[in-house]
Amino acid sequence: MAAHACLPALLALSSSPPPRARGLGTRTLGVDYGLRRVGVALGTGYAPQPLCILSVDSPHAAAARLCAIAAAEGAEQLVVGLPYTSSGGEGEQALLTRAFARLLAEASPRRPVFLWDERFSSAEAAARMHAGRGAARGEALDAAAAAVILESFFDGEHSRAEWVAVPPPPPPPPRLTAPPPTYSELRARMQARAAEQGRGAPPPAGRARKRKR
Repeated sequence: MAAHACLPALLALSSSPPPRARGLGTRTLGVDYGLRRVGVALGTGYAPQPLCILSVDSPHAAAARLCAIAAAEGAEQLVVGLPYTSSGGEGEQALLTRAFARLLAEASPRRPVFLWDERFSSAEAAARMHAGRGAARGEALDAAAAAVILESFFDGEHSRAEWVAVPPPPPPPPRLTAPPPTYSELRARMQARAAEQGRGAPPPAGRARKRKR
């Protein structure tokens, strides 16, 4: 009965629409992921600012630090730049970024994580740093690229950002059950049970009369 009672709730949960990215006015953490460094920026749609750079010791550690920064800064969502190729395809770096975004989504259950096209963010950040506009001179390229990602996200159709779904937990392992007994085991059990019952039974009436004589 309990399983049937929970079924409607599970179906409603599975059929609920995925979250959609929110635009102007939403405090958002921008992430430019790299194998060695992660650039971080923060903004609400109006001139996002480079925030910091994280050294990547491990993807799990980087995801945990980003979650801590998002909580400390009051971010409501995280946007990770996805480095498509110039033709719109996905290479090795895009696949690695997707894997990291899934780690980040698992570590950030309260804040949705989205992917956004960032194929030209690094070039734009480098041009701005060289020209001395947008990001201050000397600002690290990765953090500046994260700010460019946020600008593109807020200026574009942010609702088209790709939500990173949290993978469901693995199913519990099957319960191990003992194999059915063999014929020999069943016969031995029956014989032992019969012998035990025979020892506990009262003596026959005829034997009891002979003892009285």
